[in-house]
Amino acid sequence: MSSHSDQSKHDRSLNIQVSWELKQALEELAQRYDRTLATVVRSLLRIGIPVLHGIWEAEAKMLDDPSGLFRRGSLRQEDD
Repeated sequence: MSSHSDQSKHDRSLNIQVSWELKQALEELAQRYDRTLATVVRSLLRIGIPVLHGIWEAEAKMLDDPSGLFRRGSLRQEDD
């Protein structure tokens, strides 16, 4: 069995609707760097998922203890 068919077993299709402007930006990236649109979208997802996860975790921590941010901020201001 070839590696291409092995890879296809694990790939899943994802159909999404995006704005015209977003699609144009993606297509421009693909054309500029000689990549397929699918490659650009996959790369953005691979990079973006950990970033988004980190942002949302930070947001959750802030919502759990918003006063802690002010205490830490005021300590930094006193040190300056």
